Amino acid sequence: MSVIRLFRDYIDEHHPQLAGKDWMVDVREISIVDIKNGDIKATIPNEVTEKLTCWVFYYDGGVSNVVCLLQDKQRKKNIVIGLLKDGALIKPISFL
Repeated sequence: MSVIRLFRDYIDEHHPQLAGKDWMVDVREISIVDIKNGDIKATIPNEVTEKLTCWVFYYDGGVSNVVCLLQDKQRKKNIVIGLLKDGALIKPISFL
């Protein structure tokens, strides 16, 4: 499943009030130690130690609503997706 389809399915099912927003996306490779949000960090299994691919979905004017998708570095395994609302992780879905 594509990253966009995964994101859209997550939004449609868990946050339908945000489905009509004009979402943009940014992607980068990050180290687990660079993740500042404790809620997100807690969703990552201990056996995952390599760098991760982090997809950040956001919309103009929606700085308090950001969806994060973490994948392995090779972008083959999804780890977790969730909405960060004012820094709190809302309805995360763990794939591992």
